[in-house]
Amino acid sequence: MYPSYFSTSLNILKKLARTKATTPLPTKKTDRRRISELHIVIRILINAFPDESSSFLWNELKRDVAKTKRIYDSGELIQHISSTQINWTSSRGVEQRLKKSSFQTLVSRLKHDLLVSTDKNL
Repeated sequence: MYPSYFSTSLNILKKLARTKATTPLPTKKTDRRRISELHIVIRILINAFPDESSSFLWNELKRDVAKTKRIYDSGELIQHISSTQINWTSSRGVEQRLKKSSFQTLVSRLKHDLLVSTDKNL
């Protein structure tokens, strides 16, 4: 079955700790956005392939989900990836989906956040 919320989050946080850049803390109320577990998986993927397109990242995530031992989605949140959407289940058991167009927008925003945080660290 699914790992507990704590162990899944702990694994994700350990992976994020090994990355070089971190997302900056929000400074204004308008900067605060919800961050789902899937966003963290996508962030790990972006850190692994920072210069690749969202289409490449989509296909890489699709290949990862097909593996027995996943690299990026180690908590096995993603149930299925089709050509148009990602079906995933949160650690609380809530089934959700992310359309490909929303994925592309999210990748763009996360890459921008990564660039901003890198610039601030220089």
